[in-house]
Amino acid sequence: MFKSNNSRTVYLILAILMTINAVFISITTIYAGDFPAGIDMITISLAYMGWSIYYLYPQFKMNDERTKRIKERGLFYSFFGIMGFLLFIIIFIGFFDAQLETMKLIQYLTSFIMIMIWTSFIVTSKRM
Repeated sequence: MFKSNNSRTVYLILAILMTINAVFISITTIYAGDFPAGIDMITISLAYMGWSIYYLYPQFKMNDERTKRIKERGLFYSFFGIMGFLLFIIIFIGFFDAQLETMKLIQYLTSFIMIMIWTSFIVTSKRM
């Protein structure tokens, strides 16, 4: 569909579009008085994912042993980060009797997982 040398440009355009979308939705929820609404957190994490894919594309396009190690270690580190976040949520709800809506909690968790995975990919790609 796309030539190999133009694919990074496509990821750049998609990242810019997702960032504009995230800014628009965030401004809308701020004016509505419901920031962070949950859905804006997901759009912000999608924009972050777009920029991460744009950054990691040169490493991931080769699909060699280094790419497989980056993905393997990145998911390994993400697992422990996600477990720590879940433990934090359990302690926070248990001790402080926080009233969180289920849908917002799921949206926050989804956005945190997406940001955690792509951040761990970036960190492991720099270390390797």
